[in-house]
Amino acid sequence: MAYLYSAFYIVRLQYYDGGNFDASDISFLSLKREPANEFDGNAIEVYHKQLKIGYIPKVENKIIAKSLSKHHYQATCDNQ
Repeated sequence: MAYLYSAFYIVRLQYYDGGNFDASDISFLSLKREPANEFDGNAIEVYHKQLKIGYIPKVENKIIAKSLSKHHYQATCDNQ
């Protein structure tokens, strides 16, 4: 199993269900590549269960996108 340690913010919450999302009681998020994204070929969607809450910012997603192409990635939340 490969491990990649990275800290990132979630952006564009206002356009998805992230505006109503409360991260205070969760510990894991799912990350999904979106290579067909017209604005960013390394786009990574962020989900809690089936709820899309936003994206990892473009300036932070390149390394994580490469890792997602090779391995499963699960994000741990730091609610601070």
